[in-house]
Amino acid sequence: MEECEALCSRLAIMVKGQFRCLGSLQHIKNSGFTVKMYLADASCDAEAITGFMQRRFPSTYLKDQHSAMVEYHVPVAPGGVADIFNQLESHKNALQIKHFSVSQTTLDEVFINFAMGKIGMETIPIHDED
Repeated sequence: MEECEALCSRLAIMVKGQFRCLGSLQHIKNSGFTVKMYLADASCDAEAITGFMQRRFPSTYLKDQHSAMVEYHVPVAPGGVADIFNQLESHKNALQIKHFSVSQTTLDEVFINFAMGKIGMETIPIHDED
């Protein structure tokens, strides 16, 4: 994937012999955000945080959970990163979040999500940006 990011101006992703998306790297990576939270304690209620995330950002799903860390994929955030930061910062104490990070989905994550069927064709449309 590093070579793709360094050498390609446009990419196509195929899954099971079918084109799933076509576009620039930035267009393909615009499939959402990864939100990683470190909780104050491993016994914190991860289900409450998941419910909170899904109410604020529909289609959000839990990607990973280990001890005091939870990681979510947020496909759609109407206000972008600013909205995610605002929501998490204002509810940080109530949800017992020690700290969090928000990042754009990487090309690796996009590819894996397509391969696992977690991104549908409606999420990243096939189109020509030229």
